[in-house]
Amino acid sequence: MTKIWIGRRESDILSYKPMKFDFSITYYGSNKSTNYSYIRNERLCTKYDSIFLRFVINCIKRIQKSHPECELYFYNSRLGEKLLNIDPSLENLFRNCNSFNLLDWLNNKAYVRLWLSSTVEVPPYALFSKNDCKYNNLRKKFPDYDKYIIQYNYSSGGMGTFLLNKCNGREIFPKLKKNSPYLVSPFIENAISACCHVIITENDCLIFPIGIQILSDNMDYSGTTYILPYEIKMQLSKITKFISAIANLLSQNGYRGICGYDFLLKDETIYLIEINPRYMGSSYLINMVLFENNLPSLFELNDMAFKDDISIIKYKDIIWNLKIPYTSFAVHYNDHKNYVDYPECYLLFKDGHNFLNQCENNAYMYSYIIKKE
Repeated sequence: MTKIWIGRRESDILSYKPMKFDFSITYYGSNKSTNYSYIRNERLCTKYDSIFLRFVINCIKRIQKSHPECELYFYNSRLGEKLLNIDPSLENLFRNCNSFNLLDWLNNKAYVRLWLSSTVEVPPYALFSKNDCKYNNLRKKFPDYDKYIIQYNYSSGGMGTFLLNKCNGREIFPKLKKNSPYLVSPFIENAISACCHVIITENDCLIFPIGIQILSDNMDYSGTTYILPYEIKMQLSKITKFISAIANLLSQNGYRGICGYDFLLKDETIYLIEINPRYMGSSYLINMVLFENNLPSLFELNDMAFKDDISIIKYKDIIWNLKIPYTSFAVHYNDHKNYVDYPECYLLFKDGHNFLNQCENNAYMYSYIIKKE
């Protein structure tokens, strides 16, 4: 059976050898060998519009001409849902996908916070329209704070996230859309922005080591480090209970497989920020570490979870205790910077990038990993 990976970046599947997929169809990639890349010359911001979706479908059909027996695997299964709106016949090729209704629910940031607020702590929040997202309005709503996070209710990787203060409202307000709801929370100063991967099974879960998110000044995701500060190490037991409580609820509602949590640590409190029902930006780093430790890849563990393979639990303690002396970075174009060379690093993934390419501001360029013993 021919396995086809569909997602954002070719690099998401390259860090585990041998590669687990026969072909990949990605937004960014080399467009060489078994990769079909949508972006080839000009680097554009990720936009899964109808043109990209038809590109994906055309690539699938092209592969099927020589490999008629295919299976489709997704970085984010919501992309599969969009493909079905164009070609419903593809559904019988999908593998390891959760219910689309459940995914829509979990991708709704406000619903998730409301639902889980009775189980774990969540930051103060409100759902506002564009016209409500003015500094004085937010100051009245959250009077104990002077900075605020404004997010599209559906977004990922920091895209559609804005940090509002008393000085930058005129810059941010025009970027907001009239017909979109926004999740607004106060900015919690000096909190640690953390994340983790989880594989959810019918009766248990695998919890991967905790990562610390690296965020830009604009709150865009820039990378993850697994070199933990003291504050995290002292609260690992509490964090494990927090992660397991959410995983148990997800499992009860039929969720299986890979999932990511974003959360904040402030003093002794853990705040859930959002659930990512998909692979994450640092999944390729996790896969590299699994390979180095002769463990199954995230793709294989995900497959085991969907098959309710109870042998997956033998990896539980091994995975939680993995040592990850690495930091991953995703570099996005900033038109105020001059890019002349790639950084010295442990592992570099260009994903088709070339410094001769024209780049749209904030477009993804390349990823890399550094190691610190």
